[in-house]
Amino acid sequence: MIVDLPVVDSVLERHAERIAADLPAYRNHVYRLINLMDAMAPIGANEYPAVATAAVFHDIGLWTAGTWDYLPPSVAAAEQWLREAGQAALVPLVRAMIENHHKLLPCPAGTDPRVENFRRADWCDVSLGLRRGGVPAARYRQILGHFPAHGFHRRLLALGVQLGWRRPWRPLPMFRL
Repeated sequence: MIVDLPVVDSVLERHAERIAADLPAYRNHVYRLINLMDAMAPIGANEYPAVATAAVFHDIGLWTAGTWDYLPPSVAAAEQWLREAGQAALVPLVRAMIENHHKLLPCPAGTDPRVENFRRADWCDVSLGLRRGGVPAARYRQILGHFPAHGFHRRLLALGVQLGWRRPWRPLPMFRL
C-alpha cells in the first residue's frame, strides 16, 4: 500500500488553508487514486514524481480557483509546481493525465498507458467502485478501508451544486468524450 509520497504531502500542506475542512477527504482521494493506479499496473519508482504530481493536482482547482471548470487551473498549478521543482520534462505527461481524467471514453490508441490508467483509477474511485477498471473488488475495498472517503463523494456533489450554479448552461465542463 502506498501511504506516503513527499510530493503529495508537500502540495497539500501548501494548499491546506484553501482546501480547509476538505483536506482529509481530498488527501485520501489522492492516495486511493494512486493505489488504484498501482493495482492496475505497478507504478515504477521513476514514475512516482509524475503520478504523484498528477494525482495531487488533478482536482485542486476546485478549491484554489473556486470553479467547477477546474481542469485548466489544476493543470496550471501542476505545471508551475513541476517547473519550480526543476521537473519541466514531466509537464506533458502530467498535463495529459489531468486533462483526460474525466474522459468518458478510453483514451485513443497510442496514448501513454499511465494516462489511461489514471483516468480509469479516478473513475473507479469517483464511482465508488462501480467502474473498477480491472481492479479486483477485494483490492478496491482494501484501498478504501485504508483511505476512507471522509465524505469526499458528498462534498463533490455539494461543490457541483454550489459552483455549477454560476454557469448552469455548462453544468459539467470538466467532462470530455
